[in-house]
Amino acid sequence: MAILNNGSGFIYVDDDPNVDITPNVGEDSEIAWEPSTKTMWYWDRAGSDWNNILSNHILKVTDGVTELSFSDGDTFTFSDGNDINFVTSGTDTITANVVLDTSSANVMTSSSSGLLVDLSIGDGLSGDGTPASPLEINIDTNTSSNILVETVTHGLYVPNEVVVSAGALGGAAPLNAEIGVDNANGSIYYVNSSGNWAQLPTSYSFDISDGVTTTTVTNGNSIDFSDSDDISMSVTGSDVTADIILDSSSLTILSSSSSGLLSTIQSGDGLTGAGTPGSNLNINLDTVTAGNSAVITAGQGLYVPNEVVSGTTALSGTAPLGAEFGMNTTTGIVYYVNSSGNWTPVPAVYSFSITDGDTTETVVTTDTITYSDSPTIDFTIAATDNVSAGVKLSTTSGNDISSNATGLFLDVSALETATTLTHNSGADPTLTYTAEDGAADTVQFVGDAGIDVTGASNPNGTITIALKAFTAYANDAAANTGGVSVGELYKLSNVNTYGLPEGLVKERIN
Repeated sequence: MAILNNGSGFIYVDDDPNVDITPNVGEDSEIAWEPSTKTMWYWDRAGSDWNNILSNHILKVTDGVTELSFSDGDTFTFSDGNDINFVTSGTDTITANVVLDTSSANVMTSSSSGLLVDLSIGDGLSGDGTPASPLEINIDTNTSSNILVETVTHGLYVPNEVVVSAGALGGAAPLNAEIGVDNANGSIYYVNSSGNWAQLPTSYSFDISDGVTTTTVTNGNSIDFSDSDDISMSVTGSDVTADIILDSSSLTILSSSSSGLLSTIQSGDGLTGAGTPGSNLNINLDTVTAGNSAVITAGQGLYVPNEVVSGTTALSGTAPLGAEFGMNTTTGIVYYVNSSGNWTPVPAVYSFSITDGDTTETVVTTDTITYSDSPTIDFTIAATDNVSAGVKLSTTSGNDISSNATGLFLDVSALETATTLTHNSGADPTLTYTAEDGAADTVQFVGDAGIDVTGASNPNGTITIALKAFTAYANDAAANTGGVSVGELYKLSNVNTYGLPEGLVKERIN
């Protein structure tokens, strides 16, 4: 569609804009002018389409009974009748004319003052056709054999006549009338013994039965001949034909012949007999080839010993003779044949145990093993059925713990501050260092019972902290008598009276 925007707020179109124009509301023009049809369009935001601006102007016309509504673009049609002809001229004028039959027998003509009737009065018609001299029927009563009769309030009739009416006939029939027809409703009337019209019965019925059920068929009913899977019914003229439906597949062995249905059976190694009452069909089992396990059992048919039976639904009830296992291919449930010969589903619950060294849990088929995260461990299950455990590292600022291929490590290189340590040469060594705030702090090392702290004898500034020598005692109940001083460390050489094991290092405090 060609669109020209002239910048005045309108768009010009050469067709209905609903074809391919959707404006951006609030940005594009929502008024369109179609010059070729002199049509103005506006965009209906609620309906999201273009509407003719004059589409809501409606003209109503009525004949006093029925009212018609005409919208913009509708056509107001004046329809000719059998006697009236409408003519529309180029001056927007509609002229109505009476249609007169051009037959030479027509007595009606048109004049400037209106319609004119030219009556030719003869033997059968009298009067001038005016209010003062109405037309009358002139019946010939002189000519012999004239059976035309006029009866007051009934009009003309012919004795034994058939009366035709556009509605029901009722009351007294015309003199000598015999039969009447209501051609509007298709009803036939006769004149009863009282001389009145009486309608012939309109409903007739008969019964039809299949030997079990009887159905009454009345006037207007239809007898339906219904096809079945094997029988085809057809109605032609007054005949009903029934045909056997034969499968057109090349595999069917049934065909139709002039004498009836024919069955063609090809007997081979596995099938014997002609398929007739005198030669029944039989299954022929190969009893010569080794390994054949097909067996036929009276009343049950063919079976294979130890066979596996498959189906798309649950197996239940008695299993076929020789069957051992069955499979429901829809659900995957496996069945076995129990001691009573019935199908029984194989238990579908299997289990195994899992333990953390303290607690053991039994896991069955329907259970779910859950790997629960802890504050420091994160479990992840991948699509490859792998469970991965990872250490959770805090993202809090200042955390120096990191992870690499060999595991966790503490990275404190960013926090290290060089500190100079000095010590004096006194009996109890003292370390002096400068802290991060620039102040000098001192830490004094004092030996305790069982601990030897030296420093003065180490000119290289090394402070040595060592455990004092201790003696092994077999029984600390006599520790004090055995020479163990309070605060001194000693090691048991045997189980003491308190049940402590050999080799335990203790400190006497009492």
